[in-house]
Amino acid sequence: LDYRFAPDDPAYAHPLDHQLTFLLLNRLTGQTIWQRTIVAPNDQQQAIVLGIDARFAYLASSVPAATPGASGPTTQLMAIDLATGASAWRIAGPQDSSVFPRDNGTLLTLGHQLIWQVSSNIYSIDVTQGKVRWHNVTAEDNLSALPQEEMQMATSAGLLFITRSDQFHVFDLASGNELWTVPNPGPDSLQNPPGLLASGHTLLVYGGGQIQAIDTTTQSVLWSQKQLDAVLDVHISDDGKIVYALLVDSIEGSSPAQALVAFDMRNGAALWTFQPGDPTRFLHQRSAGFQYRHGIIFTTVCFPDPSGSCPYERLYALKGTTGGTLWKVDARHILAVYLGTSGDILLFQVESSAWQDLLGRFRG
Repeated sequence: LDYRFAPDDPAYAHPLDHQLTFLLLNRLTGQTIWQRTIVAPNDQQQAIVLGIDARFAYLASSVPAATPGASGPTTQLMAIDLATGASAWRIAGPQDSSVFPRDNGTLLTLGHQLIWQVSSNIYSIDVTQGKVRWHNVTAEDNLSALPQEEMQMATSAGLLFITRSDQFHVFDLASGNELWTVPNPGPDSLQNPPGLLASGHTLLVYGGGQIQAIDTTTQSVLWSQKQLDAVLDVHISDDGKIVYALLVDSIEGSSPAQALVAFDMRNGAALWTFQPGDPTRFLHQRSAGFQYRHGIIFTTVCFPDPSGSCPYERLYALKGTTGGTLWKVDARHILAVYLGTSGDILLFQVESSAWQDLLGRFRG
């Protein structure tokens, strides 16, 4: 925000003078197929892209309050036709209170159905018609937690699962009726909030130093792993048979240690543990440092020296069934790990030395 440092310098235009333009580009040539101005100059409005599917791009935008003294701007969801750039439909969401930061919400695309969760509201939207199928308000007293909670959505076997600070809520995906709830175990820390995943008829919830697997047909607990120091991240294998969890745990009073553990989804039995060194610190938890796709796990670790600093880092590709190493890359720092949607290309940035590059060439 350079204009803040030189607000009167014409080199830095005021943000309200900017316009927001949405462009569709040819992937091979970079040429513009079409462009559309979403927010005009001096328009008291903001917009952000929430998601995209085969037909539409979905944008959330704020519309200023219509009358002075209103509680705040209204958030709306707009669908842009990818073929033409035209607006296909728009749906008005909740009116935000001016006391709290504006919430654009989170979008879950399900083919012909969208789930838009924004400011404690849940909208089920028919993509083709641009109409709300059902609308539910599930209150959250801690509004500062909503942005993280909105990202914790999952669907499986006709059910929708969402997170609130006190409970996990389960809805019928077709009707929006709330069916049952699960107590939220709470966060391990501010950096490690609770979460949920679903596969088939099993709901996996974690937080508060525990992992629980729940049968969604009977609402009974299938198994649990408790008395953990923290649960940093969790993934489920493509076939739904294995749970991969990045844990912090202590054994017999020893200092806490991090490990990547694979559990049997049916009974919670540990299948294998990956801990390449002592001590080992896994990097980028809940982001690009621990990813799973098509039977392969990608995780970045550092091997701290006695001072606690990290002289080098290592990116591992692990076989999901056994935890065995498929390949690895060493560097001073490994950044911006990105796994393509097809799962066959991994991009990452490294900071390395000539010696590390030489070793990598011979190891390859």
